[in-house]
Amino acid sequence: NDTPHSGLVAGPGDIFYGATFNSLYQFTTTDGAVKSLYSFNFASIYTAPVLDPNGNLYGTTFWGGANGYGTAFKYATNGTLTTMYAFSASSGAQPLGGLLQDAAGTLYGTAYGGGASQNGTVFRLNTNGVVTNIVTFNSENGAYPYAGLLFGSNGLLYTTANLGGGNGSGNGVVVRVATNGQNFTNLVTFYSTNGAYPVGGVISDSSGNLYGTTVHGGFYDYGTVFKLETNLALTTLAIFNNTNGASPYCTLVLDDTGYLWGTTMGGSSTALYGTIFRVPTNSAPNSLITPFAVFAATNGSVPVAGLTLGPDGALYGTTKYG
Repeated sequence: NDTPHSGLVAGPGDIFYGATFNSLYQFTTTDGAVKSLYSFNFASIYTAPVLDPNGNLYGTTFWGGANGYGTAFKYATNGTLTTMYAFSASSGAQPLGGLLQDAAGTLYGTAYGGGASQNGTVFRLNTNGVVTNIVTFNSENGAYPYAGLLFGSNGLLYTTANLGGGNGSGNGVVVRVATNGQNFTNLVTFYSTNGAYPVGGVISDSSGNLYGTTVHGGFYDYGTVFKLETNLALTTLAIFNNTNGASPYCTLVLDDTGYLWGTTMGGSSTALYGTIFRVPTNSAPNSLITPFAVFAATNGSVPVAGLTLGPDGALYGTTKYG
């Protein structure tokens, strides 16, 4: 089951890094070469690693480690891999969303399960391997975060939780919290009509507006692209109806012309192999967008992860199958 579920992270020059379920690899754009860097034993990696200024890679595994609940790891430039932390049911378990690193080298991430209520956590991981839970989800404030984190220009952390909110009756949330765990805020709760089950994270424009996707919800229940303004007004920019795509699991990417880019796992007018889409940030609400590109198995199938904007201005991504 060694297929790429994650997207890519841009390195220096023409180098990108990514992960399959059980390995780390390097991809070179000039010749299309893929080089395996490290192979795990039943790890299940769902998100691309983060690259530090020194060329080290940091990431998470969903399984494995001393407790069987996943790990946070460092892959050094000399080819050695170090387990920085082994997750447990009590501390936070089975991280899906990868890691985010600040200028001081401290890492932040989400755990899908575990914590005091077994509904997941947001955590801080120091370079010495000490983990501190910043947020413990309890269903009322959100539950089961798939996505990684975003640093806002205000220094606060933003992410989504796939379920919960609305005192437990919601279909997921967008949340904000300080790195010390203070000022936790549910910014929006989804209730199907405005979207449901946000698996991808959020991104921000220069004005501080947030953008993201939901896997379900919207008029046709095949998912949405949303905008959350700084005044917390929520707009559904685009909806999917299966013909134009279905089930966007991705975190979006914003280009310098004002277009949001992403992928859907399924749908299209010709097959159900997935699409690439783009949506202007000033889109009319509830737009039924036309796919920018369609997958047909021979050119790939089921793009789970989002796209990465390369230094050459092109977009790069992966498909799970095909």
